[in-house]
Amino acid sequence: MIARVNEIYNPVNWDVGREEGISGRGRFQNMGFSIKEIKVFDRPNASDAHYNSYSRQWESEKLLKEFAFAEGSKDFCLVHLVTARTFKETSTLGLAYLSHRTWDDTAGGICSKPETFNGKIAYINVLLSTCFANMEQSTYPLITKEIDIVVSHEYGHAWGANHDSTMISDDPDVDECSPNDQDGGKYLMSPYAQRGYDQNNVLFSPCSIKSIREVLINKYSGCLEEEMNSFCGNGIVEDGEECDNGVETDEQEVSCCDKFCRLSVGAKCSPLNHICCTPTCQFHNSSHVCLPGDPLLCKADALCNGLTGECPPAPPVADQQECLEGGECFNGVCLPFCEKKSIGQKSCICENLEISCRRCCRDQNGTCSPVPGPVYLRDGIRCSKGTCRDRKCVNEAVDNVRNYFLAPFQSTGGLLVFLKTHVVLIAIITISMIFAAAYSIVKCNEHNISKLSEEDRAVPLRKVHVSAEVFNPGYHE
Repeated sequence: MIARVNEIYNPVNWDVGREEGISGRGRFQNMGFSIKEIKVFDRPNASDAHYNSYSRQWESEKLLKEFAFAEGSKDFCLVHLVTARTFKETSTLGLAYLSHRTWDDTAGGICSKPETFNGKIAYINVLLSTCFANMEQSTYPLITKEIDIVVSHEYGHAWGANHDSTMISDDPDVDECSPNDQDGGKYLMSPYAQRGYDQNNVLFSPCSIKSIREVLINKYSGCLEEEMNSFCGNGIVEDGEECDNGVETDEQEVSCCDKFCRLSVGAKCSPLNHICCTPTCQFHNSSHVCLPGDPLLCKADALCNGLTGECPPAPPVADQQECLEGGECFNGVCLPFCEKKSIGQKSCICENLEISCRRCCRDQNGTCSPVPGPVYLRDGIRCSKGTCRDRKCVNEAVDNVRNYFLAPFQSTGGLLVFLKTHVVLIAIITISMIFAAAYSIVKCNEHNISKLSEEDRAVPLRKVHVSAEVFNPGYHE
């Protein structure tokens, strides 16, 4: 997941059009994210006040506050909470703080300064996201393309980008940042969740690039660092490592991996890094299911092969089986409704609010129009200006900016906090799904691994191996 997000961030030249200002620091390009620590909770916390409480129905703001007190850290540029729960606010998919241009401005976003609330210090370089959309009576998982876009969107807020304006304006700069679908569609930082149908959906607008550049100019020297090829102790198996236990916990009865990230004597694998590895450091047999199938994603059960610790790719289900959103399976991939062989068009969202919750496809001429018949999108699906409810497009931006004077972190001088909703990171969704309220913490950036507090150790942790290659934030000539 992080590797795919980096594919959006790495190519961006944040200095575009302003090259005269890069002397002495190098160009802001090839910048992205690197995972430095992952925690996975196998079970909920017994306390209702804990952010990993099972029974409590959270409001996203309060959940983020508790998470910041518990896990916000100066040792990372960002700390990201990933959960499988939904919130009281049905349209919310997540929450994040907006980064400001200088260290002296309001706290929030990357490498945020600490704030004090009732004598407690909190670092609010935090954000949260859920991997499920809420349809009031039920939930549904987001698909990979949506996830890539919304995670990149929220990290954009943490880097200092506000929403692109959707208002009609005489200002050419404003119009340039919010084009219609005939001109490439909305950019990544549109306030309405994009589904990836248009080319601009994975690009930053000129407005976003300008805002992020202003933050980077003031924060890069104290926040970002050059890429590291590997780091023993982050729970990720990288070049030159056989295993990586990550953060040590008291729950580990048998350690298959030593402190130098080499397998222990007699160990073939480590269950902390290899899903087909037993607690006794041996390979699971070939009947062990390492990844349960999901027909809606066109995947059958994946089985270990008994020869390695890695989980083989999941085999496909039969072609033409129905999958997510009325799509059709083909070679293990869920083709969107409009791309089924019987239709042969491209998916799109009708911009007209009156028909935006109809199923729409783009024909060979580039025209986006509803398919014949009364085919409507399900409640909770994104439309042109919000979310579909009872076949109507309701103005529910999943990422509205709201201002709070009190909220979680008001200092004595009065703190104006900008909160914005955030959308999902899917990198460890299979782990989150083990418990309905299970959470994972993805800490992104470049400093020493923080130590777990005693309270953290009261809840068992499980590490996962993220095999995707990632890049630390960096800059070059």
